[in-house]
Amino acid sequence: MDDDDALADAYDRALGLEKSGDHEAAAQAYRKLLTLDPDDHCGAAIRLAAMGRGETPKKAPDAYVAMLFDLMPMYSMSCWSTSLAIRCRCRCGRC
Repeated sequence: MDDDDALADAYDRALGLEKSGDHEAAAQAYRKLLTLDPDDHCGAAIRLAAMGRGETPKKAPDAYVAMLFDLMPMYSMSCWSTSLAIRCRCRCGRC
């Protein structure tokens, strides 16, 4: 598994826990995600703050903003997974 896969898997796990309502486990998973990606490409700090489990950042992490606005147009929206992982994970061959 490469670093992008590990990061995407960690984000998918955290988001799944958050959506299931298990905010304590999600917070732990987002904190682990931040250890894998201190630049916070996935916006884990924002998710933690939204759940009341972390400080509210003064602004979105630069890496997260760059990922959203610089990289998103590269992927087909029909292929983009429901997560905001670093790259398309559908393996459709178009992305």
